[in-house]
Amino acid sequence: MGTPRSGVNVCAGVKPETSDPASSGIYLPEWVGGPGGFAEPNYADPQTGKKYFFLHYRFRNRAEGMNVGLIIDKFSRYPMSPAYVMTALAAEAQSMAQR
Repeated sequence: MGTPRSGVNVCAGVKPETSDPASSGIYLPEWVGGPGGFAEPNYADPQTGKKYFFLHYRFRNRAEGMNVGLIIDKFSRYPMSPAYVMTALAAEAQSMAQR
């Protein structure tokens, strides 16, 4: 996410990607299926067979657990308002860091 053109920086940006899932800025969280034993959320492309998993971001301000797909969805819902989306994401990440 870094610093977008709007000038809004979401919680000092996403941490860099590393090979350590415990500290990487983008990561696949551990899935716990709960008492129902639900399958790990993913999508398999019917034509290529490629699997897509639910990635999450970890920010420099220690916030983590923000779903990448939900961020993309938010931008697609408000295509003419990127500043609004970035401000909303910054507020959400800030609230996550305070937990």
